Amino acid sequence: MQFDTLVNDISHGIPAEIEARRKQCAYYRDRLLWFEEKVV
Repeated sequence: MQFDTLVNDISHGIPAEIEARRKQCAYYRDRLLWFEEKVV
């Protein structure tokens, strides 16, 4: 989407921003909680 659409059209901009933040949070949550198993 174009920046103007995101800023000026709330019906598209806000849901798209919320979805982007949810994906971002899920990514960082998975990265923080993923531990590599050490083989001894």
